[in-house]
Order: sequence, then structure tokens, then C-alpha cells
Amino acid sequence: MTKKLTLLIALFTITLTTFAQVNLRYDVNIGDEFTIAQRATQTITQDIPGMKQVIENDLRGTMSFKVQDVKKDTIVFNMNFKTFAIKMSSPQHGVMMNVDTSIEDDASSEHLMFKGMLNQPIIIKMLRTGKIAQVLNGEAVIEGMIDGLGVDDESMREQMYEQLSKEWSGDALAKSFEQMTYNYPNKTVKVGDTWKNNFKGDGKINADNTWKLDQINTDTAVISGQALITMDLTNPQIEMILKGTQQTAILSTIKSGFPKSIEVISTASGDATTPAMPGSVIPTRLESKTTYTLQ
Repeated sequence: MTKKLTLLIALFTITLTTFAQVNLRYDVNIGDEFTIAQRATQTITQDIPGMKQVIENDLRGTMSFKVQDVKKDTIVFNMNFKTFAIKMSSPQHGVMMNVDTSIEDDASSEHLMFKGMLNQPIIIKMLRTGKIAQVLNGEAVIEGMIDGLGVDDESMREQMYEQLSKEWSGDALAKSFEQMTYNYPNKTVKVGDTWKNNFKGDGKINADNTWKLDQINTDTAVISGQALITMDLTNPQIEMILKGTQQTAILSTIKSGFPKSIEVISTASGDATTPAMPGSVIPTRLESKTTYTLQ
């Protein structure tokens, strides 16, 4: 009798969690604070005539989010970077860059620049679905990086600001955050339901996402995502457009909406051309893995 009762309870619980509707969204209170650790590894392989070139990037950092205001449809966060580290290396060329802001006795220009971006307040206005509506004070990060280098000459500051704003402007930061946050539907869903959205990363990456609610536990939603991606990495030195796929696995806190963990795995390939090698086509492959973890 006990076994039958236990089985009935288990089946009843499974039924409830399978068919229950859940409103996946960000739901926080003023004053709430969250710290997210990010780790991204990237391998770029290029078949240059006569040789194979491999570049490996390893990026790590922590970000602090504090809820400043809450409205019916939007949330305002005060965000800043707490730590940042980046390593760029190649089997052919060795270590080309290695910066860790937690190292105090590093006086290199790269270290001073990236350390200058820390603790600069950025205001993020976000919809409940995680879509970023607006980023304010993004220029503080750029100004901090320039200040870290001790640059006083106004014309030099303007040149550096223009260059750094391509990666660290308010819009660029918004798109970077959106890759982490914009995973929720604008309707209630149940286990097995799917929804779609599109992520456009400042013209450099476009992802058509299909999301699925795989499972609901006591306080956790398990979400998976599949996407077709296009990456335009063109710059004055090289023209490169890559296409591929992306898989995302999310463990999300149902109460607040903040992710406990996110893993994003991407693979893309295509051809690159450069004025330095006229008439040559360089097959290129990019593999990356990015994780976000709630601290």
C-alpha cells in the first residue's frame, strides 16, 4: 500500500510540474544585488596558404547588478565590472596578451587600461523578458579606460574614445548583456513549450533563437536554446563573415528570474579575405564556449 501511495504521489507531482503554467520573467525588488561570473573561451582556426594559424582567447570577469528601480514592465539596474582578465595566445606566436586586473603590481598599459574600467557605474534599463531597452553612462567605462592610461592630450583622448567605443559603447554593452539576459517569453508557458526571439549584437552577430522549457523543479527552470548564427567580423584589415549554430543551456531561478548558470556553445565557419593577400581566400572556423554563473 505504501509503495502504491508513493508511486501515486510521484506521478501526481510529475503531472503537476509538466502541465503547470509558469511566467518566466525577471521579478526582483529594489535593493536586490546579484553577482555574475563570466568565462569565455574562443578558438579561431585559419587555413592560411602554407600554414594553419590558431588563436586562442580566454576571457574572465565578474559583474555586479543592483536593482535601482522597478516598474510594471521594466527594471533598472546599477551595474559595474568588478574583475576582468583576458589572455590571447597562439601555438605559433605564444602569448600575445595576458591581463588580469586582480594583479596589483602589473604596470603594463593593457593592465592599466582594463583596470580603469572597473567599478564604473552603468545604468541598465531592462524589460521583464530580459531584453535590454537602454544603457546609460556607458561612456564611463571608456573614460575610465583612458584615464587608467593617464592620457591627458585631448586629441589623443578623442582618438582613443572613438576606437574603444566600437567595443565598449552603451549600445555594444547592451548587446553584450542581452546575450545573457534575453531568454524569456512574453507569455506563460508549460514544460515542452517553445518560443522564439532574435538577438542582434551591434551588427557583429545575429542569432535566431528557439527556446524550450525542458523542466521545472522546486525553484528552478531548465531551459534549452538552439540558434542559427551569423557573425560579421569585418574590419579595415580583414573581411570575414561566419555562419553556424549555437546551443544554450540555462538553469534559471524561478523567483527572481536571474540565471543560476548559463552555458553557450557556438561553432561557425566561413571564408576571410584581406587586402594584404589579394586573391586569397582564408577558410576560417570559430569555436567558443561561454558560461555565466550566479555567485
